[in-house]
Amino acid sequence: MPPPYDPAAPVDRGSRNPSYAWADAVTIGLVDHFGRWAAGWLGQSSRYSLSGAPTPGWYRVQELVTAPERTLDAVGRGLLDWRSYLEELADHFARHLPLPRDPRAAFAAWEAAVGELVATAMARTGTEENWYGGSARVLSWFLSAAGVPHHLADAMVDDAIGGRFRSWTQPTGADAADVAAALAAATGIDPGHDDWPDTWPQD
Repeated sequence: MPPPYDPAAPVDRGSRNPSYAWADAVTIGLVDHFGRWAAGWLGQSSRYSLSGAPTPGWYRVQELVTAPERTLDAVGRGLLDWRSYLEELADHFARHLPLPRDPRAAFAAWEAAVGELVATAMARTGTEENWYGGSARVLSWFLSAAGVPHHLADAMVDDAIGGRFRSWTQPTGADAADVAAALAAATGIDPGHDDWPDTWPQD
């Protein structure tokens, strides 16, 4: 689930882009009504729906805020899409956690989990500008679910990605495997062999 969100946080109505203040106000209302899971409903600047169809990014709010009924429908669809994404991620987390105790099995599990989670995030964001931010967030959540303290997870993910993911570029299987290996090493998992085979599908 998304990290804690303070519904009492002030809205920056002095922002140069008034759409930010509008989006913040909507988010506060959604969190008040549905709970903190709703805080990320516009967290992806460019999104693809559950069906794979592209949906307008909420950074172009002026294109989506029209008649009240249409605006509410757009917000509702965005919220439902976000909820389906969280549930999809939860299924992945449940499939890979808890990690095996055997180091070699745990290392393979890290590779499989990172590959699935990055692919899942990309399916929703595409590989547009800064797409990897969504993947980094998901990997940080996975680390937290695996027992890594939240205040350490973000830095560990940033170090593991280490510039391997780039805007407008789909990562290779080797890139994802390297990130998985770095995360596994950061959590103290050693496969025991330098030539441990990658579990990521063939590029």
